[in-house]
Amino acid sequence: MKRVFVFAVLALASVAFASGTVEESATISELIAKAPDAQALEAFVDSSGLEIGPLITYPNPSEEVLELFGCYYIVTIPDELQEVQNSLVDIMEELDGIEYVESNLRIQLEPEVEEDSESYFFMPDSFPDPYTPNDPLYPQQWSKIHTETDWAWNVSTGEGASIAILDTGVDTDHEDLIDNLDMEHAYNFCHNNTNVEDVIGHGTGVAGCAAATIDNGKGIAGIAGNAAIMPLRLSDDQGNIYTSATVNAILYAADNGATAINMSFGQNTSNPTELSAVNYAWGKGCFLCSTAGNDDKNKPRYPGAYENVMCVGASDPSDSRCWFSNYGPTVNVYAPGVNVWRPTKEGGYKPVSGTSIACPQIAGLAALIWAAHPDWTNQQVWDKIIESADTITIDKGKVLRMNARKALDVEKIEEIAEQPVTLPFISAIQIQHGSVNFAYSTPDATDYTLSIYDVSGREVYARDGQLAGSGEITYNPVSLSEGVYFWRISTEQGEVSGKFVYVK
Repeated sequence: MKRVFVFAVLALASVAFASGTVEESATISELIAKAPDAQALEAFVDSSGLEIGPLITYPNPSEEVLELFGCYYIVTIPDELQEVQNSLVDIMEELDGIEYVESNLRIQLEPEVEEDSESYFFMPDSFPDPYTPNDPLYPQQWSKIHTETDWAWNVSTGEGASIAILDTGVDTDHEDLIDNLDMEHAYNFCHNNTNVEDVIGHGTGVAGCAAATIDNGKGIAGIAGNAAIMPLRLSDDQGNIYTSATVNAILYAADNGATAINMSFGQNTSNPTELSAVNYAWGKGCFLCSTAGNDDKNKPRYPGAYENVMCVGASDPSDSRCWFSNYGPTVNVYAPGVNVWRPTKEGGYKPVSGTSIACPQIAGLAALIWAAHPDWTNQQVWDKIIESADTITIDKGKVLRMNARKALDVEKIEEIAEQPVTLPFISAIQIQHGSVNFAYSTPDATDYTLSIYDVSGREVYARDGQLAGSGEITYNPVSLSEGVYFWRISTEQGEVSGKFVYVK
């Protein structure tokens, strides 16, 4: 049997968290063994002074998880046997019933390094947005305008979707997260308890980028600001994470209603146990995404390079590749990854950079799509993200960058700022007792067509008539649901247009 050594590192929300700058554990204290027949393994462990336990450790796993992963074990090598660990592993690999043995290595995280927040972009004071939330830091969130997420919000803010954040935990009291946290399913896979408080800060930022509450008058707006956040903590208090925690969390998220799974961490080699968990979650209908990495290299990073995980690189406001972002054929899509505002574990906010802050924007986009199309499969969500993305040219060639407006099929309907004096003048739009009234005046009698469109550009109503002098056109929208609509009145002289918000 082949022994597989795997190491994982959180690709933190700043450039500093690249795998080349972290320290790998010097010795292997834990191994993961797949043993469909564990009799020989258990006998060897007992006779060798080792310890053995199940890989799956969270409460009440599903029968399907137990059937598929009940044959995976954690084997612990005590300190006094570390000198002979290689010999122990060699023997284990040859035991009857053993399919493979791999390490459960740890990597320690480094402190955060921030970018110069004024070196990349200048944020104008206003935007021609169809929807602007009331979150006070929204004007600094360049990524929402750049990816046209502000247009997508007219259709979806992620309500009903659930994003599992596999990370260092979250600040459960943060003003911009608390309303969206799904604490019923929160779990700590490092300590096997429900304490998901974030002592590192990375997970708080990732969660907020994906789903900080929108329109609460506080902080920022997440991509899917009304989606649920399922906080799943993987790390200990020093930021160490293990393959075993990652596998448990993926399986748990898949069995507990997560529609999207965000993994802002990575490793340099594939891992058969992790791959099995990823494929299980995909088979359960989850959308999964992970980071390309911050090494400025053309190399695969796992889990992002697995077939059923969308790998996310980082781009900047000029649609260039962020200088640190990995690239190459395993990167499926790019998202904003420089000076992206996110919440902090201290209760505040700050802009940070890295592929791990780009990744949750794709998880959030998946939640937006799923909320608008709850009957879609994960493959349909994946395909929509890819086919709706903008093609940009970076230093490595043409790549795709997310576009939320196109992913939600929202068409822009431009308003006409100034009209010739010969056109009918619409002096007021009033909504009274369920009717929409257009008050008009026109110098000449003329035929007209009134058209009403929803935010996707689909015509939902049309009528013809004649204008003469001054008066009102009354429209009774009995079949419309509440929301934003666009109108257009066409005459022989031209067109006038605008929008209204219909509330029953």
